[in-house]
Amino acid sequence: MKGKIITSILFLSIVTSAFGQTIKRIDGTIITVDRLESKIQFLMKNANLASVAVSVFNENKPIFRVC
Repeated sequence: MKGKIITSILFLSIVTSAFGQTIKRIDGTIITVDRLESKIQFLMKNANLASVAVSVFNENKPIFRVC
């Protein structure tokens, strides 16, 4: 299961990094997909989680998802 998560995260980072995708936060600041993925991985490791599901929407459109 852990391998599938890591594979999914790596795949998403390759796909989204190719387009230089950014995510606009509620406060108007911008975060890159790479930075978001790094933060998710950091939090998962520190919380000793095997899996997590995260979805981000901008203007009611899904722009980022990790399952």
